[in-house]
Amino acid sequence: MISRDIIPKANLKIRARSRNEIKKGNLYEKIPKKLSKELFNTIVLKNNCKIERIISMGHKTPKGKWYNQNKNEFVMILKGSAELLFFPDKKYPNDTKQEILHNDTKQEILHNDTKQEILHKGHKIKMKTGDYINIPAHLKHRVDKTSKKTIWLAVFY
Repeated sequence: MISRDIIPKANLKIRARSRNEIKKGNLYEKIPKKLSKELFNTIVLKNNCKIERIISMGHKTPKGKWYNQNKNEFVMILKGSAELLFFPDKKYPNDTKQEILHNDTKQEILHNDTKQEILHKGHKIKMKTGDYINIPAHLKHRVDKTSKKTIWLAVFY
């Protein structure tokens, strides 16, 4: 015979599993006209991955603060522009063109049909609509400038 106090616990587990549902939204909707600070909206938070929309309206990282995140961050500008500054304490990962392994062959990373330079210490990256960057974990960086309305899509993994 099943004890009555076990049944509610089992129902809670079933309810928790049912939260894995289809979610639909629009990244360009529900944007306030004014913001005193950046707006972060988590879209997906699952296992070791977080996807969020970030809205910046001329915001930048406070002076003296550097992001030093535990996860890699893929970030793309959906609308607007921004400038990212990377901490000037080291080169990452070297002074050569960045290469990635894909299907066991080396390929240079391409950006707008040109070879993309690797980040050097103190390097500033200007980004516009459609640009993306993959920032490795613990690579210190900051947002140095954003346009009046910048919409980002960030994936932390």
